[in-house]
Amino acid sequence: MESPATNPSGGDALANMPKLNIVIMGFGSRGDLEPTLEIAKILQFHHGHRVRYVTHERHRPLVQAAGIEFYSLGRADPRVMIFRRSLGAAGMRKLLPQIQDEFFEMGQRFWGACIDDPAGVPEGTSPEPFVADAIIATMTTFVHSSAAARMGIPIHLQANNPRIYSKYLPHSQAESSATSRSVVRNVHSWFFFMLNSGLNRLRVDTMGLETFSPIWWTSQFFRFRLPCTNLWSPHLLPKPADWGDEIDTAGFVFADPEPYTPPVELVKWLESGDEPIYVGFGSMSFPNTEQVLHAVFDGIAKSGRRIIFAKGWCGIDFELFRRDDIFIVDEIPHHWLFPRVAAVVIHMGAGTFSQALKLGKPIIMIPIAGDQPFWSHRVFQAGCSPEPIPLESITADLVAARVQEALSPEIGQNVKLMAEKISKEEPGQFKFAKSALNTFQQAYAEGHCDLVPGRVAVWKHKPSGSKLSTMAASILVSDGLIRQADLSLIRHVKLPDLKAPGDPISGIFGGVALLGGRALSLLKAFRGLATAQEALELFKRAAHVAAYAVTAASGANERDQPLEEYFRDASFVACQIHSCHGEYTNRVPSLHLKVDRQED
Repeated sequence: MESPATNPSGGDALANMPKLNIVIMGFGSRGDLEPTLEIAKILQFHHGHRVRYVTHERHRPLVQAAGIEFYSLGRADPRVMIFRRSLGAAGMRKLLPQIQDEFFEMGQRFWGACIDDPAGVPEGTSPEPFVADAIIATMTTFVHSSAAARMGIPIHLQANNPRIYSKYLPHSQAESSATSRSVVRNVHSWFFFMLNSGLNRLRVDTMGLETFSPIWWTSQFFRFRLPCTNLWSPHLLPKPADWGDEIDTAGFVFADPEPYTPPVELVKWLESGDEPIYVGFGSMSFPNTEQVLHAVFDGIAKSGRRIIFAKGWCGIDFELFRRDDIFIVDEIPHHWLFPRVAAVVIHMGAGTFSQALKLGKPIIMIPIAGDQPFWSHRVFQAGCSPEPIPLESITADLVAARVQEALSPEIGQNVKLMAEKISKEEPGQFKFAKSALNTFQQAYAEGHCDLVPGRVAVWKHKPSGSKLSTMAASILVSDGLIRQADLSLIRHVKLPDLKAPGDPISGIFGGVALLGGRALSLLKAFRGLATAQEALELFKRAAHVAAYAVTAASGANERDQPLEEYFRDASFVACQIHSCHGEYTNRVPSLHLKVDRQED
């Protein structure tokens, strides 16, 4: 199937786009990586852009086998990260220092991939110099907007599950099914709690940016309106009516099937009886693995079905499960195996369940962590599976009952209809690539180098107004034709302020909270001021801001002030408090590490 995104011409606008250096940021399991890798191949091999994929060292062979440039995230092991997700908030809190160290290193590598830091370049390779012109990132890669803001380059987000607030949807990572904004804030706040110290250290010490507050973190996706393309089928989850035009839904990603020759023993085993049931938990690992697998296998056996089991990352002694009705495999392409099974028992990873739906296979769902409970609920609502089985209450009898229900004619018909709808959709990587390129084209519509039109203009020569690529500028400077001091960096994209509150309610309540929370620090700061007069002036300013907060909160009706102006006043309060805090901490170096920023 040919897509406009796979056509090298892609329309006049895309054909005339300068060739870009595109960084793709991603972490997690192989299933998290594979959709974006398909997008990377389209951008590089069909459109001629240079793509650098920054992800876990464990995924290096997969990235390099696809012909994409690899950049390492460092020590973080995706298997360990995925296991932690099954521990819950309490368990992860105990590991907080270790998690923060890992995320700080990952943040350094994400940023380093953008600015040609050699730290993540594989040993023995010498790639051409690379400075990012654009960023594609999953929403969890936490430094994406900071990097784009610092460099002034466009960014296009990828979502495998809904993380942006909608009154029609629960957050995909929330334990509650509530759709309130407070639930979404709680999810983002917990993530911020894990990242706060390391991420702010990265922003200040490495990137030369200001710190940000929890108010910014929880509101960034509501306020920035960064373009985002969702990689799931609109037939399974339509776009909510309250999402803006910057968000679109492309469909699931399905790679072109590669040739596969199965082992002879597997073919004979499949042909020797009825269609088996597939069992696989992919990259997930979880407590009581052996107990869970015994319950699953015994339950399927009670239903009279054989089992084909994919090991994944479970990390147990599989000899415990060797028996005649179970065939154990290391890894096998789903596109080849699923047409040969009756149903699948899976953890609801996106890559696995989307393939099952496309091929019309009923699903017995055992969600473990992350977005898996969310997708389990959606697939159950669509009538393509029985209710999900909670991991903590799994039994052989419960599994047997779910298998019988999954094989019922009603679910079989529903999943067949869903398969027909999904099969008619264009694979999501094509629409994503086109959407991302349109985002980049808008940023670089007039961003060509005046001397080398095929390259991106990075510098502006102030005396002449000429726009120059890095190559053109370096040649002109080295030949003495222009001075480096006359060059200024071109910011092709200017993101909104990263420090002010993102919405009215955050503005007023965040302002009041910050004022109260800083009271003790403010008193301590007075001891470091040179004179009592300075302390008095600083105190007066803080009092003035507090008075303004009260006025903004109580005076709207009295002055018949329009609601919009009232909300702007509320946001202004927090900005003033931030400014006041910044003033006194800059006067007291022991309370604040001040980094001078040079404007480009």
